Amino acid sequence: KDNAILLRTAAQTRPFEERFVQAGVPYQVLGGLKFYERKEIRDALAYLRLAVQPGDDLAFERIINVPKRGLGEATLKTIADLAKQNSKALLPTVNDMVASGAFTPKIREALSGFASKMADWNEARTWAPGQLMERVLEESGYITMLREDKDQEDAKTRLDNLKELVRAMDEYQDIPGFLEHVALVTDIDNADGADAVLMLTVHSAKGLEFDTVFIPGFEDGLFPHQRALEETGEKGLEEERRLAYVAITRGRRRVIISYAGGRRLWGNFMPSTPSRFLRELPEESLEYMEQPSPAQRTWGPAQPSWAPSKPREPLFANEPTITSVGNDDEDGLNIGTRVFHDKFGYGRIKRVEGNGAARKLIIAFDKAGEKKLVQSMANLRVA
Repeated sequence: KDNAILLRTAAQTRPFEERFVQAGVPYQVLGGLKFYERKEIRDALAYLRLAVQPGDDLAFERIINVPKRGLGEATLKTIADLAKQNSKALLPTVNDMVASGAFTPKIREALSGFASKMADWNEARTWAPGQLMERVLEESGYITMLREDKDQEDAKTRLDNLKELVRAMDEYQDIPGFLEHVALVTDIDNADGADAVLMLTVHSAKGLEFDTVFIPGFEDGLFPHQRALEETGEKGLEEERRLAYVAITRGRRRVIISYAGGRRLWGNFMPSTPSRFLRELPEESLEYMEQPSPAQRTWGPAQPSWAPSKPREPLFANEPTITSVGNDDEDGLNIGTRVFHDKFGYGRIKRVEGNGAARKLIIAFDKAGEKKLVQSMANLRVA
């Protein structure tokens, strides 16, 4: 109880939680929920479960109206009553009712769209888990809902958590394996107790003190957080410096700071840069557990730049690198490939029709909706 792990963002708890579960170490998240108990994570997993298991009624009930689809309690009760009467699951019942012309045109359109997307995602259940999860969150409107949320700070935190979920899923070969893992993590009883690892964000730690404080992920991009630098420039850097001060001064006796030499990000291993704040710590107060070379002690960039490095943040990853694809490169543009079009922006290929010069791509664009383009004339680029 006198030691704590301080994290810059709530999303960082996920890898620690999973490792503690594997090692049988009890832990407690102070000032917040455990990763897989957070609303946005439970919503995302409900979408995924229903997509691959159409008979999961609990998942259906959780996300049928998230985001809002204009479905009232009376409509949902009618569906539930008919499902019970026919001893059928809720999603198949919706398909039957839409086919029979039940409900008003507006409600029927909403239910039909929901069921159609579920069918599309079910067909893609053999995709890599993270890839399918990203597609589901994009096409369901969940990401748009968060981007339009009035509480943007809360929405950004939720988006960070969803990004972390997608990263976690990239470690698994298939969706059933990932869902089994989640069930294991959430079923294990981690009862709060005095003899447990404490984890909390730096914001939650204000006013608290511990004998020993661990601050992992002390890297540029995490601490200071890249978003703070891009959105508010020098003002953001000063706020991040104050947060670093808060984190370091939570330790009564010692503070253990660590950083990764590199991280896997969106399938690629990217080198990490130690936080620029390390150069501001007095050398006489430091004890190196692993002695860095003089070159490694050049913490962070010498002259930070406030200009955003990207025009906008896409749905999940940092702005993808765009590479041209030859018009005859059919293998480079397959179902599931994320692409960029000069007019329609970013999208993902849903279906392919024909081959050769007549090959057509049906693409779900983030902003422009679904379009059918002739590949040889589309001038698409892979994101």
